[in-house]
Amino acid sequence: MNIDFDIYAALGLALICKGEGRYEESADRLGALIKTDPKNYRL
Repeated sequence: MNIDFDIYAALGLALICKGEGRYEESADRLGALIKTDPKNYRL
């Protein structure tokens, strides 16, 4: 089984962190996503 990076799963984890009040971790995760794909309009 080939497991690849899933941007939606990573974005979901950032939103879960935000919902749990872990804002700094959420911002870090979202910032890392933006750095890896700066042209992604979904971010």
